[in-house]
Amino acid sequence: MSTARKVPSPDSKQHDLFGGVPAQDSRPRPNASDTGRRFVTGNPHEIVLGTTRLEDYLKQAGQRAPFVVAHLLGQQDWLPFEQRYAATGRAPYAPRLMMGLILYGVMQGVHSLRELERLARLDLGCMWVTGGIAPDHANIGRFIVLHEDSLTQGFFESLTRAILKASGSSSTRLAGDGTVIEAACSHYNLLKEEAVKARAEAALKAVERAPDDQTAQQEQQRSKQCQDIFGQRQAARHSHGKSSETLRISANEPEAMVQRLKRGRGFAASYKPSVLANEDRIIMAHALDASSETLMIAPMLDQSAEAVALPPLLEANLKEEVRRAFDRCAKSAVEARTLKPLAIRPCAQSSKNTRRFHWEGPCPRRSRDLRELPPDFVSIPVDN
Repeated sequence: MSTARKVPSPDSKQHDLFGGVPAQDSRPRPNASDTGRRFVTGNPHEIVLGTTRLEDYLKQAGQRAPFVVAHLLGQQDWLPFEQRYAATGRAPYAPRLMMGLILYGVMQGVHSLRELERLARLDLGCMWVTGGIAPDHANIGRFIVLHEDSLTQGFFESLTRAILKASGSSSTRLAGDGTVIEAACSHYNLLKEEAVKARAEAALKAVERAPDDQTAQQEQQRSKQCQDIFGQRQAARHSHGKSSETLRISANEPEAMVQRLKRGRGFAASYKPSVLANEDRIIMAHALDASSETLMIAPMLDQSAEAVALPPLLEANLKEEVRRAFDRCAKSAVEARTLKPLAIRPCAQSSKNTRRFHWEGPCPRRSRDLRELPPDFVSIPVDN
């Protein structure tokens, strides 16, 4: 019996879930688009329930969402996704079908990788979107890691444009909101200033003892990053006249900020994601920051303008003016000790050559309807 270490198959459920893409050598290798790479696909028209085709069954049940999702995904360009796969080895699942599984799952309120795996096997609507493929949770996780950049930028904007066109929805009025999500790191591995310095010193000594040890070098880089981020946050607190005695940082995920969670769940390392949505609740832009929602409003407005293929909503000469207006709204929200929704909408004086926008905020504490927002706020002209 061989005692050699066995490398797990990429499709094995015991394979590293977020192992990412294997390190590539310097030699160029052909990609899928160059060689006609084949992908594992499925045909939903061939799926039959008893004597009834799946398509007919869903229509009789009044289920429209699977058909809409499949149609929208069919309009997208999948070449950037396919180019990331090697031309050799076992055929991967088609990117369009994998993305369909994730998107349909999110629409159904399913976010867990294992629950997405279960959804692909049991949900009839999901079977229509995915063509009947059944990837395990490890394959789904690696797909997200591999295509992270496309999912958050180009593909998001392209899909948003398709959704707006199909729904006839407007993008002239947007509302923003954010939340707090806990980072995937331990509660018991938070470091204070002394521990951060001790860790960096120990890592540096380990590298000096073994300069060729890659593990020691990686630990030294992580500890240095942790120390730099801690120093920046410490300086920011001192600049506002605050004490840094209670400042802590995660050793494994230093980018996350230790802050108060929602619903009275105490403090933990976390992030603040934010979105902009229109009146039909279609998400037009998204952003993520460790601790600030206000810093993300300008990038999200730019992203929403890109998503609808219009000239940028915030021209260079207006960005500073808009940021000042937002700072005033944010300051009043902080004084009221609550985060209030904000919105931008065109004025009645808008014309073909000149558009004017009202920066509306803060709205009444209990108001969640954009139509109830007071209109007497900053008016910003935007030249074409």
